[in-house]
Amino acid sequence: SNVLGEQTWIEGWQAGFDGCGAPVAPHDGTNPATYSFDESSGLLTISGLGAYIGLPKATNSGEINNPVNAASSITYIVDLVDDSTAIIDIEAGSGVWWRYKLVKN
Repeated sequence: SNVLGEQTWIEGWQAGFDGCGAPVAPHDGTNPATYSFDESSGLLTISGLGAYIGLPKATNSGEINNPVNAASSITYIVDLVDDSTAIIDIEAGSGVWWRYKLVKN
C-alpha cells in the first residue's frame, strides 16, 4: 500500500501551495495498487491510479501539473545498494531525472 499518513509534501499544482498538507487524490493512497519487480533488470513497476514513489509529479511521460493527469502505472529503475538502502531513479520526460534514496529504519 502507498501509506502517506495525515500529512505529506504537496505542491501548488495539487492544492494551490507548496508545503506539508493532507494528501490530494488520486495521490492519497486510497486507490488499489500493485507492484512488480524484475530483479534482473532492476525495474520496479507500480500499477494503480495515483500510486507513486517519491514525488507524484514524476511519471514516465513527464512531470504532471494536474491531479487529473495522474499515471496509472509508473516504472522506476532500482539499485539495491545493500540490505537497507535502495536508490530509485525515474526519467520524467526526455533528460529529466529524479532520484530518491530510500533507507530502511
